[in-house]
Amino acid sequence: MTPETKARLNIDKMLTESGYVLQDMKEFNRLAAVGIAVREFPTNSGPVDYLLFVDGSPVGVVEAKAEDKGVSLATAAEQSIRYAKSGLKYMSTIPDIRFIYESTGILTNFVISMMTRLVQGRCFLSIVRKPCSNGARIRRLCATE
Repeated sequence: MTPETKARLNIDKMLTESGYVLQDMKEFNRLAAVGIAVREFPTNSGPVDYLLFVDGSPVGVVEAKAEDKGVSLATAAEQSIRYAKSGLKYMSTIPDIRFIYESTGILTNFVISMMTRLVQGRCFLSIVRKPCSNGARIRRLCATE
């Protein structure tokens, strides 16, 4: 098993624990659940490791990196941002993807809009089963919470 494959197994687990249903591109159905994480979704600049959907809309990208790349996760942000901003194949408009992650499955770096923060541990958007009082269907879930 390659180091990146090992990272993807950990990321799969974290996404599932956060409420996402994992799908491969060949079985893609963005309305199959409230939260969908699609592996290897094609963007206009290449396939992103995971594209996150909430209520059928794309909201985030996750780029998987091998564990030994943890110290340089911040430099991988450029790649993730490129995927988020380049547009998605099979969609005519460029969606506003605000949640951009790079993860080794151990360390996760994220960018929300233009704010960057390094998080040690698990941190993904968690699907909220019932909408919150403000109508939100997602929240951040970290291992430190």
